[in-house]
Amino acid sequence: MAEAVLLEKGKYYGYPMCCIQAFIKTYPTNSVTSDQIKASKYTGFIPCVKHTEEILAGKIQLEHLILPTRLHPKPFTSCSSSNDCGARQSRPAVSAVAPRSVV
Repeated sequence: MAEAVLLEKGKYYGYPMCCIQAFIKTYPTNSVTSDQIKASKYTGFIPCVKHTEEILAGKIQLEHLILPTRLHPKPFTSCSSSNDCGARQSRPAVSAVAPRSVV
C-alpha cells in the first residue's frame, strides 16, 4: 500500500500524525512492540512509541489521542482487554511478529 494511502487512512480515522508516520515506517512488516499492542487495546490503532510509553505510564488515555478531525462516522472506542472486544478476541489487529511464509 502506498505511503500516501496510509497517510490518508490515518487522517480519516483521526490518528495523530506522529503515530501515522511511525506506522508507515513499520509498514508492511508491522514490526511493532508488544507494548504498542498492549497500549492499542486491540483497536487496530497502533500508537507511536512515545504515546505508547505515556499510555502505559497512565499519563494519557488512548481515546484522547484521536483528533476531532476524525472523518469516520463511528466514534472511536477501545477495549480494556481482548476479552471485551468480542470478535476481535481471536484476531488481534496487528501481530508483534510479522508472519513468514514457509515454502
